[in-house]
Amino acid sequence: MASLGIGGLAPKGLHGRLLLAFASISLIPLLIVSATFFLVLVRNVETENFTTLQFVNEAKRSELRQYLQFATRQADALSKTNIVRYSIGEFYGFSYGFREISSEPEEAARILRGAFGIGAGAAVADRDQLIRTALIYDNMHSQFHSEYEDFLATSEYDNLYLVNNEGRIVYSVLKDNYLATSVYGSVENSPVAAIVRELLSTENQKPIVFGDFERDPVTGQFAAYVAVKVDFYSRPSGVVVFRLPNAGVDAIVQSESNETGHIFLLSSRHLVLSQSHTSPYEIGERPALHRAFTEDTLSAVAKVDVGLSGHAALAAFGRVGAFDKNWFLVSEVPTEVAYASADTLIRTVLTLAFLAIPILFFIAMRLARSATNPILRISNTAEAIADGDLNRSMPRIVQPIELKRLIDSFARMRDAVRAQLEQINANVKSIEEKNSQLEEADRLKDTFLANPSHELRTPLNGIVGISETLSAGAAGELTERQRSQLQLITFS
Repeated sequence: MASLGIGGLAPKGLHGRLLLAFASISLIPLLIVSATFFLVLVRNVETENFTTLQFVNEAKRSELRQYLQFATRQADALSKTNIVRYSIGEFYGFSYGFREISSEPEEAARILRGAFGIGAGAAVADRDQLIRTALIYDNMHSQFHSEYEDFLATSEYDNLYLVNNEGRIVYSVLKDNYLATSVYGSVENSPVAAIVRELLSTENQKPIVFGDFERDPVTGQFAAYVAVKVDFYSRPSGVVVFRLPNAGVDAIVQSESNETGHIFLLSSRHLVLSQSHTSPYEIGERPALHRAFTEDTLSAVAKVDVGLSGHAALAAFGRVGAFDKNWFLVSEVPTEVAYASADTLIRTVLTLAFLAIPILFFIAMRLARSATNPILRISNTAEAIADGDLNRSMPRIVQPIELKRLIDSFARMRDAVRAQLEQINANVKSIEEKNSQLEEADRLKDTFLANPSHELRTPLNGIVGISETLSAGAAGELTERQRSQLQLITFS
């Protein structure tokens, strides 16, 4: 393994640096391309899902609008028929029949409810009792009841109430706790009483009033109510109230719902009108809305961590106009479903990338080795030449061309050094020969000098001895000049 350089970050060796460079060149673009691909893929998936959800929302909004228009036309059309006008009339109809039961409204209500088996302690409906106590009302009931039943069988409604101008509910198709009660009495806090009082108010000029879905405390039913003012010869005759169950709304909303997507419809009070079968909420329950769900928006999208389905989801939402109310429509796709195909593709790409990394690393090693091996061979040859092996053959390198030029230069340098060394060796040999000759000449000189000196030394020694004897006075006294001359001979 190559040793690490400064700070332990980069290898010192060329092979390690090239390996790191090739690996980086291979992996960094792969990582950048993969990250970009994943980002674009996720955004495309989100955009595609948001577009689909918005399309579904718009389609549901249009269907709900048409459904409410159709239901309104049904109610309005029936309110203008003679059946309603005559059956609610004060002089011929249920209002007249109710008044004929007793002059006291509460007593008449008690008798009528008892005859139909309504209220605490009441027995089952008794037609004979109705005939005995309310014959005229029974005649009206026999005449009109089947007409109203036929209407309900072909309409979007499941019940119908007739309310006279005094606010007394004088008839209902399904005999429930509203029958014979007053909207100003015991049921005054009910949704039916609220919309009837609004229509009967002289300040209200609207012909139709809509009461949004809620749990009716009187009947226990989760329903909405449509109240239509009934006029007879331009005079108000009362109000007809239609009970609208959420079944029709639910059928429309859930027609496109499936296991992968969920659609929710909330009332203006944030009560669940429609939901998928996997929803954690019940019909009529008030769910917790994510802060991203803004009710004043006609159409918007958001990625929420907890949607109405109880899971992280991509959602499209917006308001739906229902008469003068605003419902709230939410379409969701769980993120695990929305990103399922993208996740599969990402896992596939990551698997291929992990499989490609060893291959890229192997290729990087081969490239680094192919780049460094010629240099290593050149380096080994240079070291051998530096150690004096001038006959070392140069490695054969054809490519890359730069290394070929380098090895050719080394070869020329080797040849030049070898030629120079040969010349130097030749010069050294010539010098050595000359030195031998000079040494021989010196030896001959020494021999020559040694022989004459021997021949000269004997008489000279005798002369030196005689001069020393004479200097000592052997031949008599000498003058200073004479002695000086004799000493000069002795010491020369």
